[in-house]
Amino acid sequence: MNNFTLKKNIDGSYTLFIYLTSFNVEFSDELSDREIMSRVRKKYKNIVIKTVKVVLASGMVISIPFSSLAKEDKDKFAMSYVYFGSVATQVENVKRSSKVLDVVSPSYFDLHSDGSLDVKNLSIDFISQMKAQGIKVVPFLSNHWDKKTGNNALDKGEYLAKEIAKVIEKYDLDGVNVDIENVDHTYREKYTNFIKYLREYIPYDKEVSVAVAANPYGWKNGWQGSYDYEKLGEYADYLMIMTYDEHYEGGEEGPVASIDFVRDSIEYALEYVEPEKIVVGVPFFGRIWGENLNGSGVSLNRVNELINTFNAKVYYDIDSHSPVATFSVKSTDKPFYINGKLLKNGNYVVWFENNESLREKFKLINQYDLKGVGNWSAGQEHSGIWDYYELWLSGNYFNDIVGHYAKEDILKVYAEGIMKGENEDSFAPEKKLTRGQAAIIMARVLGISPAQSVMFSDTKGHYAAGYITALAQRNLMQGYSDGSFKPDREMTREEMAAVLSRIVEPDYHMGGQYYSDVKPDMWSYEEISALTKAGIMQGYFDGTFKPYKPVTRAEVAVVLNRLK
Repeated sequence: MNNFTLKKNIDGSYTLFIYLTSFNVEFSDELSDREIMSRVRKKYKNIVIKTVKVVLASGMVISIPFSSLAKEDKDKFAMSYVYFGSVATQVENVKRSSKVLDVVSPSYFDLHSDGSLDVKNLSIDFISQMKAQGIKVVPFLSNHWDKKTGNNALDKGEYLAKEIAKVIEKYDLDGVNVDIENVDHTYREKYTNFIKYLREYIPYDKEVSVAVAANPYGWKNGWQGSYDYEKLGEYADYLMIMTYDEHYEGGEEGPVASIDFVRDSIEYALEYVEPEKIVVGVPFFGRIWGENLNGSGVSLNRVNELINTFNAKVYYDIDSHSPVATFSVKSTDKPFYINGKLLKNGNYVVWFENNESLREKFKLINQYDLKGVGNWSAGQEHSGIWDYYELWLSGNYFNDIVGHYAKEDILKVYAEGIMKGENEDSFAPEKKLTRGQAAIIMARVLGISPAQSVMFSDTKGHYAAGYITALAQRNLMQGYSDGSFKPDREMTREEMAAVLSRIVEPDYHMGGQYYSDVKPDMWSYEEISALTKAGIMQGYFDGTFKPYKPVTRAEVAVVLNRLK
């Protein structure tokens, strides 16, 4: 017997029913493995699933939106170039991002001036450490902007492809990322043929990817014209679009990667390549203009040093969604060097990236449902960025849960549709929960639809009225003796204990007193004690439970996950 069935809805969509054998099954983990969802997709390819209902052995039904199950656990792919620093430094740089990255691309494949392969700086230790972390090592092949070298390499494309394939096999590498830049449109066909040869000589379980120039204006000539997106996409696993250097060294001042530049580059690529073959490259660097510098690259961590050292003024340019820092250097200031150049006295401006600007780029990746993100390069990022990366890759933008103790619990209840954010960018984990909000959340947990009637005098017209009535009819939540419910009153921890105990019906034969402030003569004593014994609710380090303290949204997320 199948452990799932489909029921057609009036609007032509379907509801998926999944049957679990025990209330104690960690159903969220089972579903996150996507075993059932994979089977459904294979068998029913052209149907629309609107809702998923999990039916427990006890008969309880939990409804969750299909959107929370529609993608794989790790929604988006992430790669990073590795270029700067010693092997030890590179290892440490990647370790900071080990939960996020699927692929790292170190600078192991260079080119001799005649276009033949030059294997440099290859580290067996780095490769083994990456593989131990489950990260694939895909070296990038670069001509470092030397046009003649790039031309020579493409002139001998088949020979070069064979050389690369041999090195990949010898060192058990995971493929190659081609980053040949500054060859023009006359080499367009040879560039495509080179990628075709790589795909022919490198096993299909190894990666062949191409770093391509951003082309938001649809240029056919120049170095942008050397990339035939459509044909490259036929042979490459993905195209890593370098959506940066909108403004560059030697050019006029401006953002490195404005939001319009990135969006237009994506939309151009989508004309020729399917979304699942597009990776958006984001910059971990900014550019500085002023006195003796004309757009020199500067890492994001170095930008932060500049801002702190010179007390720079920082503002966020709304049009480009890019941060800008301005500062002055005086003769009395401590010497500061950028790329070996001493900052002379005078005024400077830096266009760079921060969490806000990078988040907007990730929103585009999710909006267009692209394969994922790449960056240049690991080690240049500002502190803490990888924690945000992890959120953004899954389509979450709650800035206020990064580093929060309840982060994982919040993400789970959000993915299951049980709790929502205050807005797109905030979950408000420390905000107090009202009784009305609690009613809605508990109804979602149990799959209970709102009632059409109003049971309490003060809930008429209230947004939670139907849910409050539905739970009250099932004796899961109660009102007050005066006939009111007080839906906007903050819910206390003892009230939450009472509601949860009615849902899970824990063992009330607990014995003993757990908390100094929860006495046997309190109305909530049995509920609090039973839930404590069951490991669903806990007290504080000082031995108290604080029964009258309002419960926070984060605490509710944690407790709901313990129910499973």
